[in-house]
Order: sequence, then C-alpha cells, then structure tokens
Amino acid sequence: MIVAVQVCVDFADLLQHTAAVNRDQFDRFLVVTHPEDYETLQVVKDLRLECITTETFYDNGAAFNKWAAMQEGLDYVSHAGWTVLLDSDVFFPVGWRSQIRLQDDKIFCPRRRSVRRMREVPEERHWRRVRQIADEPFAGYALMFNRSSQYCPPVRLFRSDLEWAGTGDQELIQHWPAAMQVRPGFEVMHVGELKQNWAGRVQPFVDGERPRDWEDRLSMQGAIERQMRLVNRVDFQYR
Repeated sequence: MIVAVQVCVDFADLLQHTAAVNRDQFDRFLVVTHPEDYETLQVVKDLRLECITTETFYDNGAAFNKWAAMQEGLDYVSHAGWTVLLDSDVFFPVGWRSQIRLQDDKIFCPRRRSVRRMREVPEERHWRRVRQIADEPFAGYALMFNRSSQYCPPVRLFRSDLEWAGTGDQELIQHWPAAMQVRPGFEVMHVGELKQNWAGRVQPFVDGERPRDWEDRLSMQGAIERQMRLVNRVDFQYR
C-alpha cells in the first residue's frame, strides 16, 4: 500500500489538473489545506478527494509552515508503510510504480522536468522534450520512503516551529545516509516557478493574475532566507 499526502493552499488551479492524474496512482491520496481555501475545497469536492483542513500553516506568526500541516496529514493517515509526499504542482507519470524497485531503507526522489505554465505541459510521451532541472538536490516536491525504515523518525517527521516551506524537507532527508538516497527510474513534471512560494504562493495563477499580497510573501521569504544564511549558512537552491 502506498499513501500520498499533499499540502495545497492557493494552488487549486493546478491541483485540479495534477490530482486528476495522480490520485488513482496511489492506494490512498490525502490533501491537506486551510479551512478558508475555498477554491481548493471545491476541487477536492469535484474530484472526490480525501481532505483535512488545518490552521497550523500560520501558527505562531509563521509565513507558511507547510511542514507542520504535512505532519498533521501524516498523523491523520497513520500509515506505517510506503509514503509519498508531493506538491500540488507536480505530475507523476502514469505507471510509475512499474519503474521503481522499492527497498525499505531507501528514500527516493525522482528528477523533475519543469515548465512555467500549465499550458506548456506536453503529453506525457513528450516530457523528455522539456528541460530537466540539472544538479538538483533531493527535495520535498516528491519524496518516497517507508515509515518503518530504520532511518525514518519514529513519530514526528517535521518540527512544528518552522516558519516557511523551506528546510523541513532537507532536515527529513538527512536522516538517510547518502547511499540510501536514490533516484528512481522515472521523472515527474513540475509546473511553475522555482525558488518561490516558500512563504506562500507568489507565482501567477493559471489565468495570469498574481495572488493577493504576493509581494509581501516574496519579501518575507527573502528575509527568512537571509536570516537562516546568517545563522546556519544554508544555501537555498531549489524547491
């Protein structure tokens, strides 16, 4: 059994496309969103997706604590086996399960190809025509691991005090030795901008409009990055 958990806030315009493809490729597919994200809740209803809501995204003044919400989703599904964390702007290829050999103590992260707009996504058979993101580290856009692995934290996977959508995935991945971090034999398709949306959505919607307060969110992301570089000397490359 493979369970997928996905956070979606302000990404309903992409979720309606990605979830329509991804949902049937997992044995269970859960969306975690905010109770006032009515657009996402409508997509959930239209596609008949399993969903929970939480306000934890903004607890304690956080800009967008994606990982606290993800933890609530993981607690809700309470699954001890194979788990997939994925973003709402990512398409999995149909039949991906036949292209991976799951091994309990390994963590998998497929490489991704990326387009900027939904209308640029080609048919899956033409994905290789789209640029692949080179030299990309493992990241939380698509992570696969077994909760029973000796390397997986036994209870909480993520700290509750993170301020944004950055760093939580890297802290999780570091529990696995480098030799146990594996690229599977398939790629995923990403839609949108890179290195954005860590403090909430910044990139334009499918219709071209920018989210409300996008400039404030981008400024907040920059401020958090600068602070963390000073404290931890972290280099933020991709998400």
